[in-house]
Amino acid sequence: MQQILSVSFARGYLRLFFHAESLTFMAINSESVISKNPQIISSKMDEEVVMMSVEKGNYYGLNRVGSEIWEKLTEPLTVGSLCDKLMQEFDVEKEQCEREVITYLEKLVSEGLILVSDKPEN
Repeated sequence: MQQILSVSFARGYLRLFFHAESLTFMAINSESVISKNPQIISSKMDEEVVMMSVEKGNYYGLNRVGSEIWEKLTEPLTVGSLCDKLMQEFDVEKEQCEREVITYLEKLVSEGLILVSDKPEN
């Protein structure tokens, strides 16, 4: 089964497109700390990232903005910090960015691609 997760900015808005079976709710807010699941295999190809969950046997493709989000998770970040970084690169308002990014991150959590915690690990 191929799953495609993508996000894009258009006319100052962050747009999300999910081509997957279901969305599982995960409470994420601007203070949540997000990190990559170390068990996910990923590779950058041009401006996109492709990933594979060996555990689930699923393939994922991220478009340019989804790939930017993935690449920014080289170390754990709060959602607020992630949005601050995205707003430096894209013309999007903070409220819109946080709302759309949280929706996108909830999908990544439901697929087991990222991990969420309430505070940074020391």
